[in-house]
Amino acid sequence: MSENLPEENNRHERKRRRGLFFPLLLLGTGVLLLLSNFGYIQGGFWGFVETYWPALLILAGLDGLIKGEGITSSLFIAGVGGLLLAGNLGIATISAWDMLAKGWPLILVGIGIDIIVGRHSVARAVIGIFMAILLVGGMFWLADISFPGTGRSMEFTQPYQDESSLKLTIERTAGRIFVDAAKPGNDLLLKGEFNLLKNEKMQPSVEQDADSAKIRFDTGKNAFPGAIWPSQNSTWKIKVNPEPKLMLKTNLAMGETRLDLRELAVTEVDSEQAMGKSEIFISTSKDGTYHVSGAMGEIVIRVPKGAAVSVSVRNAIGVVSCPDNYSRKNGIYTSGTYSENQPAIKVTVELPIGAIRIVEYSASL
Repeated sequence: MSENLPEENNRHERKRRRGLFFPLLLLGTGVLLLLSNFGYIQGGFWGFVETYWPALLILAGLDGLIKGEGITSSLFIAGVGGLLLAGNLGIATISAWDMLAKGWPLILVGIGIDIIVGRHSVARAVIGIFMAILLVGGMFWLADISFPGTGRSMEFTQPYQDESSLKLTIERTAGRIFVDAAKPGNDLLLKGEFNLLKNEKMQPSVEQDADSAKIRFDTGKNAFPGAIWPSQNSTWKIKVNPEPKLMLKTNLAMGETRLDLRELAVTEVDSEQAMGKSEIFISTSKDGTYHVSGAMGEIVIRVPKGAAVSVSVRNAIGVVSCPDNYSRKNGIYTSGTYSENQPAIKVTVELPIGAIRIVEYSASL
């Protein structure tokens, strides 16, 4: 019996194939960081990751095949990665977050099929591949289909009574928040269109007096984030009257925040987001103060071209990009027209992990 042990050990050793995922991940990350440091990657390391991160799923799926961890689940993961990458590259029109939010239970289905079918014969391998194709097709179908009863929409309007100031607070667990200016001369102080999913509840709160108004939109953190990851079906669109002075506060756990403040009379903006992308169009007014923060993701600060701008940046891991005419000193990025003793647009950005981009926009837009 002891003579058969070496042969048995060799057979078990062949079964325990080494994966390539983590070695290739370390190798690829090192190469990308090196290329980014030398300026060979447009948009920097995090800009590259933002587009090509689905390649990790492809690599993880192929790694599972190499290690013999299941044909159906491994091909399914690789296929989903391919679909997400095609969406990021503009090859396919598909919402990555819709796909993941709605279709992630199919991963459990794939694992279950692998357990039932197994992988010890050609016939079972063919069945596994066929089921993986069906699951990937199902994931793609789910990305563009909203089942009846999964969401609802509501509208909110607040009449304009010549208030001189508006304090607007928006707090949400996950999704998309878009804020911009209403057309001049509008008789509404604010108009909101809210796409809410089944488990999301929101009751607007309004406090109004003769000279000012306070409006609050808050879900009370009662929605499960995984169910409303950023998608077209979970967007809040809010239009604000450009006449009153605006104090704006947004708080989003995960998703996308887009604040187009170019036509608004901004005095103070405080935008917080744990994960995802924040894009802020800064008003041309020099009276406002801006604080934009996050934990991980991307923050894009769009400033008026030719304006005096000062952006104070605090980050740990990531890349900061800015226009060529900007200078940097002690973590503060300033435009060519900035002077310490003159009025300027001042922005503070905090993002421990991720990409921070400062981009100029034309005043004619």
